[in-house]
Amino acid sequence: MMATSTNRLKRKTSAIKSTQIELLNRKIQTFSESSTPKNTERAYISDLDCFLEWGGKLPSTPIGVAQYLAAHAHVHRVGTLRRRKSMISKWHRKEKLEDPTTDLVVKETMAGISRLYNAPVRKKKPLSINQLNKIVRHLESVIGDNYVGSTHRRKALRDRAMITVGFWGCLRSDELVSLKVKDLQLTQHSLKVFNAHTKTDKANLGRQKTLKSLPQLCPVEAVRAYLAEEAPKNNLFPSLTPKGELGTEAIKSKSILDWLVRLCSNAKVRKTNIGSHSLRRGFATWYAESGDIWGLMAAGDWKNAEVASGYVESSLDIKMIRKRLKQRIR
Repeated sequence: MMATSTNRLKRKTSAIKSTQIELLNRKIQTFSESSTPKNTERAYISDLDCFLEWGGKLPSTPIGVAQYLAAHAHVHRVGTLRRRKSMISKWHRKEKLEDPTTDLVVKETMAGISRLYNAPVRKKKPLSINQLNKIVRHLESVIGDNYVGSTHRRKALRDRAMITVGFWGCLRSDELVSLKVKDLQLTQHSLKVFNAHTKTDKANLGRQKTLKSLPQLCPVEAVRAYLAEEAPKNNLFPSLTPKGELGTEAIKSKSILDWLVRLCSNAKVRKTNIGSHSLRRGFATWYAESGDIWGLMAAGDWKNAEVASGYVESSLDIKMIRKRLKQRIR
């Protein structure tokens, strides 16, 4: 019995062939490159390019990083400089070199810039429920006015499903465009969507959300109608080919802004200061009126209430304040 187990162990731990090692190394390279979202990777490369074009060196020194930050304190927003400092740090850590951004001179320079140049964050406006309603009604009009298989009807079906899923799912733009057909679970009264990776999903476990049927602006019905006529191959929301057919590539997340502005324009609703986060901010603002902060945090995958509240467009109820002042102060 012992001899048999030993023989099996020898067979399982036999030496790996050189061709297999090469294959494994290529897989490691592929997995390593895939560990960072494409948007983050593009930002990483862009930030390093800006540093190098200015005259920075890699590897850098603490004084070199501090000089770059000081030279651009009045040029870029504080958040941009923090991100670029972070990317310089990341490059050194990836290369297993000493990180110059941890030096006191860099920390104090960044702290001084933050104190002197901090400014309010310029947030895009949320898409209101009334705007969503007008856009969906416009798309339904386009669907009704065009024959099955026409380019205008196909695009309107896709856009209605896309905007309702994005709004009620409280999705980021990259989450919305990365949805796959194979990961959908569509039932009579619900739609489950799965994202293999999200911004806050550090463990890469993926997140699934369940959208329920609604009496109006329903994402379940919109997706059902879309899939009843169209058959996207891989990505749920692909771009259209020049011939007006569903393509094989998903809409680029950086194109969401243009897509949303175009929808607003076509539906004749306000498009000023609309951004790629407007769907997510729109749901957060609408749902926040319920007072259910835990539900809001769960919907947006926010870890704390402070972050969630940052997505809510709100202001003091001045009418209520005036009313209470009249009642209490004599």
